[in-house]
Amino acid sequence: GGSKGIGAAVVRELLAHSVTTVIFCSRSPLPQSPVDQDGAINVPQLRSQHPNSAIHHVQCDVATQDGRQLLFDTISNTLGLKELHGLVNNVGVNTRKPAVEQTPEEYSTMVRTNMDSAYFVSRLFLP
Repeated sequence: GGSKGIGAAVVRELLAHSVTTVIFCSRSPLPQSPVDQDGAINVPQLRSQHPNSAIHHVQCDVATQDGRQLLFDTISNTLGLKELHGLVNNVGVNTRKPAVEQTPEEYSTMVRTNMDSAYFVSRLFLP
């Protein structure tokens, strides 16, 4: 995820170092306010600050196969990019309670989001 927190910081840092194309995703739509709120990414504002960079957002959930495929298809087909020069897997969730109190579904969600997404997204983008 690149819309807030560490992911948003990575997007901003890449742009600060003159990366020409940045594509990031999030499960939720981006805020529509004219300025960043709570550290969340604001694409129009970033585009005005970095006019020589192409900045794209894809709304998808990379914890699911459909979401990962949507990200891949958008990057390769819609945006026409055939190779990546870098990939940052920055997705994570946690359940803030002792392991003995976590349900099997909570555990599965953490594994699907934190581990499966990184593995399968990386695999999709292999040359």
